[in-house]
Amino acid sequence: MGRVNDMTIKMRERVGGPFDCGVRTYYYGRNSDPHCYRGGCNLKGQYTESLTQQEIKEFHAGWDDAQESGFRKDYD
Repeated sequence: MGRVNDMTIKMRERVGGPFDCGVRTYYYGRNSDPHCYRGGCNLKGQYTESLTQQEIKEFHAGWDDAQESGFRKDYD
């Protein structure tokens, strides 16, 4: 597998990472403010909005992926 594909897989697998947060943010109908959790998700990691340009791209890639699927939480 190529380097880009390996990076893409790692980016998508990390729970609490920017890509994961982008997906979850879209799913729950929240604003698309880039963020992630350092060291894991929720209580296990530290929430941060201080992201690198690459992490911001990863967040938006997750958001875009989720938006393309159209799958959102139904609050009704």
